[in-house]
Amino acid sequence: MTLTKRCAMAFAAGIAGIALFATGCSSAQTSDSVSTASPLPSDAYAPLTDYPDQVIVYRPGMLDTSLTVDDVPQWPGPDPSEFLENPRAGDITSGESGWLSGQEAHTVYDAALEHDALLQEGQEPDELTGALWAAEGDVQWLVVEPQG
Repeated sequence: MTLTKRCAMAFAAGIAGIALFATGCSSAQTSDSVSTASPLPSDAYAPLTDYPDQVIVYRPGMLDTSLTVDDVPQWPGPDPSEFLENPRAGDITSGESGWLSGQEAHTVYDAALEHDALLQEGQEPDELTGALWAAEGDVQWLVVEPQG
């Protein structure tokens, strides 16, 4: 196949949206070569089996910050008031926690990993002071801990 025909085929495939012609129109490649190179590093996306089955979400306490909901990422999970429980009712300084599972756990885990809000082994929730999210119209301190 000539170089001109290869370029025309690549252009047509791109326009039609049928395929991404990753090999380009380089004359350095023969017509038999096929590129198998990934455009992203192999570890760019973890396989689904690497997700935890459940996560615990902690709201270590209330916070006083000058940040607004526009300054922090949007919380990707359900409203915290829907699943967080306070072990000492009426004591907002004691912190709250709750469990998420399934797709909600996967989504929250991914966002926490990207936002440095993922609790590492040996850490306490109140050590992640930068784990701030926009949730329920406020800036909230929410820390995620993977489980199993």
